[in-house]
Amino acid sequence: MPSSLPARRDPACAQRCPASATWLRPCPPGTAAPPATARHRPPLAPQAARTAPTHRSRYAIYVNTQISVIPSEDEFQSAVGMLKLLGDETRLRIIWALLESEHSVNELAELVGANAAGVSQHLAKLRLARLVRTRRDGTRIFYSVDDAHVRSLVEDVLSHADHVTRTNSDRAGSVSSKKTERSRAHQS
Repeated sequence: MPSSLPARRDPACAQRCPASATWLRPCPPGTAAPPATARHRPPLAPQAARTAPTHRSRYAIYVNTQISVIPSEDEFQSAVGMLKLLGDETRLRIIWALLESEHSVNELAELVGANAAGVSQHLAKLRLARLVRTRRDGTRIFYSVDDAHVRSLVEDVLSHADHVTRTNSDRAGSVSSKKTERSRAHQS
């Protein structure tokens, strides 16, 4: 690490990449950060140095590992409550069914494979947690996912579960194939 880098990185002494939370090459001491258009270009060398053959200038990227905003206690409690609600398989199946389109209680009961009264109880809890919303059409109430955050949360959880399941089955398959190869080798 060059000695010109300051011990602490702060906006006054380094260029911040506007597209991410990374720090780019530091500015020389006593100078301000260059304009936004020059942030991704190396600074020009003095005229004498430009004519002489020199090595290419390199950028050092420093990732900002500081957490800028710590969630409040209420936000943590709310997140824990939502994750607990999604920890029930029936509720997760209900929300998964609602990702495609809105459904009534009876339709959801048929899709999920549970009785309508149980599905109604689950939907009431999901509605109180603002994970689903309702729309009334005459005497029927239709449920849908509340917003894109709930959609991405459920899709990410199920995608990760698929990834973990495949990884575990691949590992189990490779272990059993190695055992088969060993047993064949011992038989020979």
